[in-house]
Amino acid sequence: MVNLESLIYCNSESKCEVSDKNNGYFINSFNYEVIKCHQSKCTLINTNSYCSSYSNEVILNNNVLYYCNGNNIISFSDDTMYYILDDINANSIYPVIESGTDTIIIMIDKYSVTQLIKKKICLKSNLEIPLCNSSDITIYSCTSASKSCIILENTCDPLDPTELCNGYYLINVNEETNEGDLYKCLSGECTIQNNPTKGYYKVTDSTFKSVDYISCDGNKCKRIMITELETSSSIPGTLFYDDNIYLHTDSDYSIIPFQNFRDDIYYFSFVKNVDNNIFGTKENGDYVMIRVTEDSCVLADSSISKNYIKKNQYIKNF
Repeated sequence: MVNLESLIYCNSESKCEVSDKNNGYFINSFNYEVIKCHQSKCTLINTNSYCSSYSNEVILNNNVLYYCNGNNIISFSDDTMYYILDDINANSIYPVIESGTDTIIIMIDKYSVTQLIKKKICLKSNLEIPLCNSSDITIYSCTSASKSCIILENTCDPLDPTELCNGYYLINVNEETNEGDLYKCLSGECTIQNNPTKGYYKVTDSTFKSVDYISCDGNKCKRIMITELETSSSIPGTLFYDDNIYLHTDSDYSIIPFQNFRDDIYYFSFVKNVDNNIFGTKENGDYVMIRVTEDSCVLADSSISKNYIKKNQYIKNF
């Protein structure tokens, strides 16, 4: 038996059933009746004509229904629009509005006004942006009708990439060992680097604040935070920071890595091959050649470096 206070939804084929929506305002499309539901109890309400004193309610003005977002009237249209309600008590459960410190989001479509419950949504100008691929969007997480929505940081997730993802990222970082998985992203296409070239990688995405630099020994990659670097170094092949990032290359010589060179030119330097040198390999002799780019400073591929040395083209020894 249907509860007399239940909300009934009928589709375009006149098939009707009890709706699972239990909170909000709902419109009967055949007339101007407005149904208000709160915690599964639904009643017809009398509509007022103006938003004054009737904020966050549905009104009927000149035979047209509107929603009052404060003193602003919102039309019921084919597009779903999203509006932020601040300074309310979420525990009162929308559409009941009480003062508080919470934030909720309401959705207004052609026939209803309901509270948004969604783990992640990207909004811009009251519209949902499905791909979350703009730097000027706001990302919200609204997981419960009785809890405040929170704003999520608009940053790249290589496991769920958008066009914001560019460069190198280290994720799934073990907080004890600082080891993680290295990903390389280009315009939203991200791939894990299972056998990364030995050396250092720079995180160039300014919104990704959990990792500054990455060191890889050919098998494992580790997080490096700039605040953890020493201000000097005596070990070739190590990074240090003294008003700038430096790579120690020899006993009394260092270079500034991660420089923005042209992509079609190879820039090389040499690092003394010693114990504990991340670039070092036994077969490489006293020095190893490294390749420097905007976001990497890695062991140069021997076939490429030999080819460029023979041709004597575009080689820069710092």
